Formats: sequence, structure tokens, C-alpha cells
Amino acid sequence: MTIELQKKIVDRNDFNAITSEGWYNVNLGAFTLDFYFRPSEFKRAWIFSPGWLDRKQFPVPYFQRAKWFSSLEGVGLSLSDPSLALDEDIQVGWFLGNDKTDYLYETAKYIGELLEFMGIPKEQINFFGSSAGGFSSLGFATYLRGSRALVVNPQTDLFRFHNIPELGKIIRSGFYSRNTTQINTEYPWRFSIYALFKKENYTPPCLIMINTADDWHVSEHVAPLLAKLSGHALSNELTVKFFYDMDMGHNPPGPQIMLPIMEKFSHPYA
Repeated sequence: MTIELQKKIVDRNDFNAITSEGWYNVNLGAFTLDFYFRPSEFKRAWIFSPGWLDRKQFPVPYFQRAKWFSSLEGVGLSLSDPSLALDEDIQVGWFLGNDKTDYLYETAKYIGELLEFMGIPKEQINFFGSSAGGFSSLGFATYLRGSRALVVNPQTDLFRFHNIPELGKIIRSGFYSRNTTQINTEYPWRFSIYALFKKENYTPPCLIMINTADDWHVSEHVAPLLAKLSGHALSNELTVKFFYDMDMGHNPPGPQIMLPIMEKFSHPYA
């Protein structure tokens, strides 16, 4: 969604200022978070995380799928990844942040406080994203216990990301070129969903949709995660739905397919 409204800068704890639809900018200390907000009377929320962003084509911040909110019941937040601010050539960031600050954790903490202020119970908080946004959504739901995640063709282990040069950009900018061994020793959970589940001893209620025509994300991301979780209590809340669409490949289905699935997902006991 192209930004047309004026940026509204609000203080970290000024939740009262977030009422009308539009673009908000909040200083979270080590970084600023931009998001598009759509209010609702329903005590439910959808939070969208971004995937890859072609910075030659789209502005930063860019709020992916914000138009979908008009078709969903509940408050809507479309997040822009603050990791893109680490360097102008970074196009995907997974909310990694840098070696000192975990942007994913800090963003989850802020979202939880904001939605609690709005009276939205954690069980009615739904995270959604595909690809890199799927990785982030799984992470957010892990940190914000009680919330849920619906993801499509997600990455689950960033060291299996297919574009090594692109991954290298954020490691150089935020982690000062630490190698794989150093990262896996210091904070493996920031690069691996399984490591995060294990660290937190928790798996959020989540649905992973994976296109079997997306060979790389089946073999390098979803299959390894399922293998590690096999027979483990951590797998109890995870559901995987396989589908096949050769034309879509890694791209997620459009709103005509996803919106009914999302609406059903947000009513698990209906």
C-alpha cells in the first residue's frame, strides 16, 4: 500500500494517540517502528508482517496488504520492518535488528501492550505473513503467548535462505559479519524458528500453509522444522496444510483465496 497519509509520530506509551486510521511512527528506543493502523469495534486483531521489498520499486516504509483489513473483522496493523533502516540496500530483514537489540522481541512486546490497552485478548490476536513475513509472524506469536499465527511458505531457518548475498547484507550491517558458528553460539533463536520454540519451550497455535510447488521452502524450511519437532511436545499446536499451485510457486495466494481462510482461522471454535 502506497503511503498517502501524513506520518503521525507518537510516544512509546501514548496508546491513546492511536485511534484513527493511518501511518504511525513510534520510537522504541533502539529503533523506530512504522505501521499502518486500522481501527475496529471488534475485539480482534490482525497483524501483517512484510516479506521481500523491492526498494527500487516501493518506498520505505511500505505497508503490505493493508487494503485487506477492510475485508477482515478486527483491528489491523501492517508493519514495516525496521531492519531495513540498517542499510539502504537491505530488502528483507525478518525483524532481526542487530547484535544488541532483537527487533522481533521488542516489536512483539510493544504490540502486546498496545492491543492489551485496546482491550483485545491475546487469544484474538492473529499474525499473518508469507515468506520472511511468515518467519516474523511465527516469532511474534511465540513471544506473545496466547496469540496465533497463519503463515504461507515461510522461512524457518535463515541460514537456509536461498539468497545468501541478501542475508549477508543484514549480517554485515547489524551483526558485524559474525559467522554462522558465532551466531549459533550467541543467539541461534533469532535465526531459527525451531531454536526459538526450544528456547521458549513453547509453540504458538499456528497454521503453516506450504505450496508443494515451492520446492526450496518445502525441503529447506518446512520439512526440516517438522523433522525436528517430530514426536516432540512442541509440535502439538502446529498444523501444516499442503497445497499445490505451480503458477504461484513461492508467491502466496491472493486475497480471494486467503481472506476466507483467514476469517475461518480467526474463529477456531466456531
